Amino acid sequence: REVNCRRAASAAFQECVGRQGADNFKHGISILTAADYFSLGNRTNSFTSVAYHVAQFSEYQKPIFQHLYKVKLYHWDINIRILTSKALNCLTVYDPFFMSQTIVPYLLSRCTDKTLFVRHGALWGLAEIVLAFGTIHNDSNKN
Repeated sequence: REVNCRRAASAAFQECVGRQGADNFKHGISILTAADYFSLGNRTNSFTSVAYHVAQFSEYQKPIFQHLYKVKLYHWDINIRILTSKALNCLTVYDPFFMSQTIVPYLLSRCTDKTLFVRHGALWGLAEIVLAFGTIHNDSNKN
């Protein structure tokens, strides 16, 4: 379904990077290399690997986080909600403070929403973020 949207967005980004240059689109070539036509064809790869690669650049982190926790977690398709929560798990390592201070309180407030899929997405998001916190904590104890 949305594969065409992802691919069209990548093509538009490629066009902008090519025409306006890397000064206007920071890390454009690196992003285009990761977000190519074939890598965006797989939804799981798009939500995890490609999003993880793009979010390593600070200019793109907050917009990606915000789109995931304010829009995609409440998608009508259950598979999108679950994939979004897994993406949040992967991305937590980039900014655990933002996750704990902004996203977790927001998701907690959504857990009592009247709409079932909103509650479901919020719970999945919280679960995956908390799981990521545990992984980060365990990794820091090993070092």
